[in-house]
Amino acid sequence: MCFGLAVRDALRGLPGFPGVRLRWSPWPDTAHNVEWGQRPPWLWGCHDYAVLGRFYGYSEAAITRYTTARARTAQGVLPAAFDRKDWHA
Repeated sequence: MCFGLAVRDALRGLPGFPGVRLRWSPWPDTAHNVEWGQRPPWLWGCHDYAVLGRFYGYSEAAITRYTTARARTAQGVLPAAFDRKDWHA
């Protein structure tokens, strides 16, 4: 936590880091995060993975691959080549 506070304080006031803040984790085994800018859509109650992907800058092709794989997995069908590194393309 001390490191997160130090990072937040170091970024505060610098150009390119509007609204810098430390987001406290609600889980004791998970680290806190330094965030800035617009709040992530999931904090608004959004569970649309395409909206989340666009917010975080993923390409439309990567979003389509991810959402298709997720839908197929939910149906019990695992893709033959299910590799997370492909989601970032």
